[in-house]
Amino acid sequence: MPLLDLASSLTIAEVSSLKKTILDLFRSASGVTLDGAEIEQVDGAGIQLLAAVMKEAGERQIEIRWSGASQQLRSAATQLGLDELLGLGNT
Repeated sequence: MPLLDLASSLTIAEVSSLKKTILDLFRSASGVTLDGAEIEQVDGAGIQLLAAVMKEAGERQIEIRWSGASQQLRSAATQLGLDELLGLGNT
């Protein structure tokens, strides 16, 4: 299962290129592990992208796992009510 490091920033500036990278992985893998442990900056666009990724993965029956999630990522997801959808409860 390929590992995708989300780096330190998950904001509107990264959404377009990250979306392309994830969709490319979906074409070639049956699962993806996301590493969000280093995320320091996250905004609504970044969380929305992750929510769309989770929905798309479910439709394509692609497994998504987390290898880590920063406190900033968890807080942003919780504030938007998307922590459960993103599967961040157990990371």
